[in-house]
Amino acid sequence: MKKNEYVIIGTYRNNKKWTLYFFFGILVFVLLFFPLFAVTWRYKVGRSLSLIFDTIGAICLMVGALYTFLGVMGIFTRGYGWTNKLIVGIILLYIGCWLTGTVLEFLGVEIGRSGSTDDGYN
Repeated sequence: MKKNEYVIIGTYRNNKKWTLYFFFGILVFVLLFFPLFAVTWRYKVGRSLSLIFDTIGAICLMVGALYTFLGVMGIFTRGYGWTNKLIVGIILLYIGCWLTGTVLEFLGVEIGRSGSTDDGYN
């Protein structure tokens, strides 16, 4: 075969160097500008994450309440898989209470309250 029939495809090694420069630029930005604006950014980021976690918690509460209801109804209708639905519902209720900070009471058990409720002897 002649050398003219071969197609040579070049390798692009500049992609790794570009990625390195990109991450180096982010690092320089964080080191130079973050100390100047970190106080206001901390509260803004905290507020946005709080809204996200509250939304996820509210969704967990709604889905958990639905699953718990279906599990309790499965007890009375002798349905199949009511134990799984009841357990998943209670777990989702616990996660939702933990994310939103609410306290629910289910069959005399408080869900979402952490620690001791006693303030102690003062």
